[in-house]
Amino acid sequence: MFKGSVFFQIVKGDVLFPKTILLFLVFACATFAQTIVVVDSVTNSPIPNVRVHNQSKTVYTDKSGKFDISFFNSTDSLVFTHLSYAEKKLPFQSVVEKKKILLVPCDISLSEIKIIEGKNSRKQVGITEQVRITPAEMQRVFYATDLLQKKTSLLVKDYGGAGLKTVSARGMTPENTIVLFNEAKVNNLGTGMFDFSTLASNEIEEMIYQKNGSDGFISSGGVLKIFSGNFRKEKFLTLGTGINSTKGKNFFAKLGNATNDFYYGFNVDRAYSPNTYKFIFEGKERQRENAFFSKTFLSANFGLIKKGIFFRTYVHYSHLLNGLPGFVVSNNYASSKASSLNNSVLGIAELGKNLPHGMFWKSTASFHLQTLKLNDLAGSLFARAGSKTSHFKNFSWLNRLEWKRKHLGFSLAYLFDYGNVDSLIFSFRAQREASRLFRRENLLLSSLTYEITPFFCFKKVLLNATANYKNISENALTGKNYESFSYSFTILFNPYFTSGTELIFSFGESDRYPTFNERYYSSLFGNDELKSERYKNFQATLRQRIAFLRFEASYFYILGTNKIIWVPTRLALQIPRNVASVKSQGLELTLHGKILEKLLNTDFGFFLTDAKNFSAHNVSDKTYGKQLVYVPRIRWNLNFYGRYKHVGYSTSFYYSGKTYFTPDNSEFNSLEDYLIWDVSFFFEFNLYNISNRFTVNIYNVLNENYFVIQSYPMPLRTFSINYLMRFK
Repeated sequence: MFKGSVFFQIVKGDVLFPKTILLFLVFACATFAQTIVVVDSVTNSPIPNVRVHNQSKTVYTDKSGKFDISFFNSTDSLVFTHLSYAEKKLPFQSVVEKKKILLVPCDISLSEIKIIEGKNSRKQVGITEQVRITPAEMQRVFYATDLLQKKTSLLVKDYGGAGLKTVSARGMTPENTIVLFNEAKVNNLGTGMFDFSTLASNEIEEMIYQKNGSDGFISSGGVLKIFSGNFRKEKFLTLGTGINSTKGKNFFAKLGNATNDFYYGFNVDRAYSPNTYKFIFEGKERQRENAFFSKTFLSANFGLIKKGIFFRTYVHYSHLLNGLPGFVVSNNYASSKASSLNNSVLGIAELGKNLPHGMFWKSTASFHLQTLKLNDLAGSLFARAGSKTSHFKNFSWLNRLEWKRKHLGFSLAYLFDYGNVDSLIFSFRAQREASRLFRRENLLLSSLTYEITPFFCFKKVLLNATANYKNISENALTGKNYESFSYSFTILFNPYFTSGTELIFSFGESDRYPTFNERYYSSLFGNDELKSERYKNFQATLRQRIAFLRFEASYFYILGTNKIIWVPTRLALQIPRNVASVKSQGLELTLHGKILEKLLNTDFGFFLTDAKNFSAHNVSDKTYGKQLVYVPRIRWNLNFYGRYKHVGYSTSFYYSGKTYFTPDNSEFNSLEDYLIWDVSFFFEFNLYNISNRFTVNIYNVLNENYFVIQSYPMPLRTFSINYLMRFK
């Protein structure tokens, strides 16, 4: 008897079937209707919509990452391709033996134009860092910036507790990093930054940081793309709760459902805490006062994909009320009695369609409403006690047309962006009223990619040219019209003589227009002609894959002119001025390893940033050649994580070198280097087909006393316990 209940009778001297036919039938029966699963090599999660093909047949994995191998023959070689993963080719027999195929996330690709559920249907040739948020990671961090700090080269500026949290890159300020949320730009017009403290971490599914820009968006600080919604088209219900040692509590419920052509999701998140965490100042342990927060986050999304058309909507409401503890200085470390209220609504609608002749069209419309209110009952911030409110409104509409034919790809887009602020909030009594400010932006974006295969000693060469034209008209105290042109060229080489090697070179030029705050403050002393910052940049990257390791080394050089610096005046007020030319250069090294299957995985990153001012106001200027403020010269992070059966762990180290908070780099105005060690353990089990997970986190295990921003101490050692229940 053989597998499949097939019987053969072999009579002595008379073989009823030739031996080769016998072996073939045995093998065919063994693989009859055999299911193979394709998973992510990093997260081990199933990958839907993977194309599995040979020269004549093609199948796709379902939403569980599975496909039926019986469609293919035993002599076939199968190729696995997906937009977000490196291509893999395996012989039929090897696929049968493995039963689980691991695909490695691919950071660089010239992808096909096709519907991919609202995300960009095409990635440009670039240098990217990708962070996927799993349910386990939801329980290890409270803010998305924690993951960005541990898993990317981005620098996080954290004001402690529930305070402002922003990201920046390569010595640039947060205003130079464009943040796109489901393709909608969410940088605040007033400050130019995006505050991550307003988001719920469990709302985010994926973050992609693209260092040399993305689909026409070009900036010296790169582009950070955040994706939220049931993109994986899963059916689940997740309930979670947690408590920490600062008496903080959080509760959330997340629901997702999907059919073949329709999916939707909902998320409710509630967190609050007195947040009276401990810190050390001038050798004494103190307790942070007025650091409370109350946070509510609600979101809903749904998508429809049918006959080459997709439609998707997303909306979220964010409410964050938090205390403003005040500065920690020798003569004042108590509470400011002030608080900040941030309410925002973000809505996004996307419509896309496959067109004939390899074309794809997508339209994205978004609106963003935000209210910021500062309450200052004790008069610590304003000239007189009271409250001030600012309303921000923004509408944008992006239309993109993409085309791909064989080795050539082209993208053309138009973005209309309109925003207004009814008033700006300041901490002093100004003579000029900052109200009824608006900005209208028209942006043309284009990208051209060409693939050469092969080319001399290279398996593949990819060329990309990206350009955009920007036209801005605004009324911010005075009317302004502004035009600019930005561009970027990138070339990728895939040599023959080595396996898994990529060489990437990129150079370009971009600008940053002043924010409303910068325009307003500069005008107080008659300077209404604040210029845009202008940057030239170059970067070279080597990426290598060897067995279970992925290594990447990047060198970057950025030259900036008209850098906006806030300089002090005789009235003890800082005013923005175009006074600096800056050079920022450095080295970024990353290593990712999957050493013992699921048991031991590691990530390592080392970042050297030499960002200096090269403008001298006069011969005695002490800021010339000095490191820019709040930019550590050396940073590194090291992560280990894994699991064995029902138990898992994660431990991470983050080191930041000394920084200065005055441009003269005075040792009296510096923040010492620090090393932070976090540890997390979880236990997971299934009960009645319900996944249960308990997680214990220890933050700042070494009880390090440190500041990221002067006068805003970070918490000492804290603990949290979390429970998550997931129905599928």
